[in-house]
Amino acid sequence: MTLSPQEVLTGDFAEFAHNPLSLCQYAFPWNEAGELESAGGPRLWQCDILDSIGRHLQNEATRFQPGRVSVASGKGIGKSALIAMIINWAMSTCID
Repeated sequence: MTLSPQEVLTGDFAEFAHNPLSLCQYAFPWNEAGELESAGGPRLWQCDILDSIGRHLQNEATRFQPGRVSVASGKGIGKSALIAMIINWAMSTCID
């Protein structure tokens, strides 16, 4: 049986339910023409936060506890972009 592209994508995204960093690396056109042409992926500090969220969710002891992250910084470092990546991951992988 051949799966449709939408079924393949749905299956791929389901694998990222507890791994926002991998979803961001998979879903965005890094190093391709356009706004992300010169970006090889999220910035290092963004990767650290996405990874910490994933580790929090993968750990059965912390999965259902609030995870807290704070970022103090100046303008233009990518805080809004990080929030957008987190929202995209949550909306793409979480039922509710």
